Amino acid sequence: MNQGRLSGPPPGLCATCLHVRRVENRRGSVFLLCGRAATDPRFRKYPPLPVLACAGYRKDSGEGNTRDRRGAGGTLGDRDPRAEVGS
Repeated sequence: MNQGRLSGPPPGLCATCLHVRRVENRRGSVFLLCGRAATDPRFRKYPPLPVLACAGYRKDSGEGNTRDRRGAGGTLGDRDPRAEVGS
């Protein structure tokens, strides 16, 4: 059983991003959801990992951030708009 651990490539910037939410399905698979996707169509809900460059990245300082990072979501597009614009 997966026990809620990410498998596959390391998440890159998503590992420390303020906008990321950890999503676990009933079977125990874990995904990283980009919170920016809810308000900005340039971002995928579930970007391919690892994310090495992202125009929406903000480092999560951990100070005062008590929100639960679990949730639900879907998929979006096949192009990775999280990469820096113009690169």
